[in-house]
Amino acid sequence: MRIPNGNAKPKIITRRTKTAVLKAADEYKLESKKKPVSDVTFGAYSKQWLETERLRVAPATYLSRANVIEVHCERLTDKPLREITDKDLRAILRPLGDMNVRPVKDGEYVRMGPATREKIRSVLHLMFRKAIRARLLDANPVELLDPEHETRVKEIRSLTKAQLARFFKAAKGNKWEPFFRLALATGGRPGELCALRWNDVDFSVNSVSIRASIGRESANSTRLIRKSTKTGASARTLGVEAEALDLLKQRWKALGKPTQGLVFAVRSREDAAPVPVNLRNLNRVLSSIATQAGIESMTLYDFRHTFATLMLFAGEDLVTVAHLLGHKGTKLLMTTYAHVLDEMKKRAAKTAGTILRNALEDQEPAPAMQPISFGVFRNALKKGW
Repeated sequence: MRIPNGNAKPKIITRRTKTAVLKAADEYKLESKKKPVSDVTFGAYSKQWLETERLRVAPATYLSRANVIEVHCERLTDKPLREITDKDLRAILRPLGDMNVRPVKDGEYVRMGPATREKIRSVLHLMFRKAIRARLLDANPVELLDPEHETRVKEIRSLTKAQLARFFKAAKGNKWEPFFRLALATGGRPGELCALRWNDVDFSVNSVSIRASIGRESANSTRLIRKSTKTGASARTLGVEAEALDLLKQRWKALGKPTQGLVFAVRSREDAAPVPVNLRNLNRVLSSIATQAGIESMTLYDFRHTFATLMLFAGEDLVTVAHLLGHKGTKLLMTTYAHVLDEMKKRAAKTAGTILRNALEDQEPAPAMQPISFGVFRNALKKGW
């Protein structure tokens, strides 16, 4: 017998007889109704849950989830966990009715977009699901919420050929030009490129191997360390175009042809050990060069988005592009670059129409019917034709 228990997998009870199964099911349901800790509050449980998440997830993910609990769910702090309803959650997601705004400092308000509301729903769903497993809750109140009416795909920035030409003309001679060129040539995440070591670069076959990423040592630390990649699929080997590799080789020769150490490292002073470059400082350099090139609000991820867009428009299949970007599958690619895929569909439809027209035009004309006499026709009928 299968009994739903709020988890992904139901409770399965097996016994030798039907009577024994029913008896065991009644005992399980009676035990499930017991409330071992009925007065635990949202604040107490969320603090406990965040402590377990701190050890389980990456620092950036932990800080994001802690921000949701501390900033958006403050009004639930003293409320018992079992008394939280979908109405309470709606008050968090839409604090001022349909205005979709949330208060900030000095009585000001900022817009709460669909992405923010979806993040709140996701974090609370995870936390309540863990509470169900601990038998602190019977059901997940997040599942009672209606889906968002407003669905908006996050717009990505893809640079045009003219913008790229202006940017790299302005970046000519800059010490970080090899980084920017490598970012465009590989589509790698900025943290992955910052973690590159010289033994990850193979000049003989024009490739770089993504094996790690740069991130904070812990949620409460600003120290940058080299750690594992975002996912298992993120570890990959990427080909590099010749000009980007030439810039990298020039940097390698200028540093004395090292065989180890970070490719893009910085020193606070000459006698200090090299440390990973801070992405904030790298973004400042990028913004300065972009301003000279007449490009507004440019970020390091624009190179990654541009790489993916160019690959898709060049006709590369989704699986290949997803692998190059280090994604597990094509789902994220199809949602992030939906506008690019729409354009590709239009182009494919035009191509299909052209191919079909050419095929019809090249088709040989059907042979004309030759007139026959009545006698020939009568004889054919007699023969059963």
